[in-house]
Amino acid sequence: MMHCPFPRFVTLPVLFSAVLFGGVSCHHLTEVSRAQPERVLPCTGLTLQGQVGPFAVYTKAGDANEFAIFRGQDCLMSRLQEGTNNVWETTHFEQGRSLLVTKADESHALIERLFSARNGSGVDTFSYIDTDGDGRWDLLLDFKSRQKFVRQGLTWVPLSPAQQK
Repeated sequence: MMHCPFPRFVTLPVLFSAVLFGGVSCHHLTEVSRAQPERVLPCTGLTLQGQVGPFAVYTKAGDANEFAIFRGQDCLMSRLQEGTNNVWETTHFEQGRSLLVTKADESHALIERLFSARNGSGVDTFSYIDTDGDGRWDLLLDFKSRQKFVRQGLTWVPLSPAQQK
């Protein structure tokens, strides 16, 4: 399951729930706002290393492999180790919400990738998911029609109603 401790207006991170959609999680963010950046991001072990203009960089003490970069109160990018295994999750954010999430092992081999698109109002419209790390999108989630599609060759085929659950 993909987790990211950064809600939209981040200085007080909160863990938010992930909704499983066909075994792959899609983030639903909780918005929290605070005027000043935290020195330590709770639940991450990341500490503020420095600020330049509106940008703040957080890293784990003695390990720059885990980090988060903010512009003001919005997280732009994070790279965190998932649990105690050697899986790394890199998340690119847009307007405080995850846009592209990549899971890779310590040798940088792709494990899973999720791309989410939203309309101008910030409403999820669709997500593409590479569930097996082969570099091809395997699953398409259409949030407007609430349908799931699988890739067959170069075509998207809707799952049957029984498979949609």
